[in-house]
Amino acid sequence: MVDYGCEAYLHIKRLPVLEGFLKLMSDKVHGSKSLVHHVGPSSDDFSRVFGPSIPRHARLCSHCSLLAVGDEKHFIYECPFLQPVRAKYQFLFTPLSSSMLSFFSQQNRLGVFNFVLDCLDLMNI
Repeated sequence: MVDYGCEAYLHIKRLPVLEGFLKLMSDKVHGSKSLVHHVGPSSDDFSRVFGPSIPRHARLCSHCSLLAVGDEKHFIYECPFLQPVRAKYQFLFTPLSSSMLSFFSQQNRLGVFNFVLDCLDLMNI
């Protein structure tokens, strides 16, 4: 079974369009300490910052009753708990933004950033 936690983050981190977004998000959430700065190329660095990785199948969403893995895709597109936030930002959800890469690659990065922050606020994260 593939663990998408650290591997997905490190893959996304290498995409130029998302690296700036991750830094902006990290700076907003963590102050001036940048997540991109602290997490290096190895999964050991990731574990040192965030603790041990949880197997994907064990990461069920605690905000809904779908018994779905609570991953980024679930929170952005599927979780009923976050539907009010998706409704507020419905302009971000177009046929052109139907994949994770296209969603985070939109020109309206501030809208995407605010969407993610509103989701984290609603989930008390």
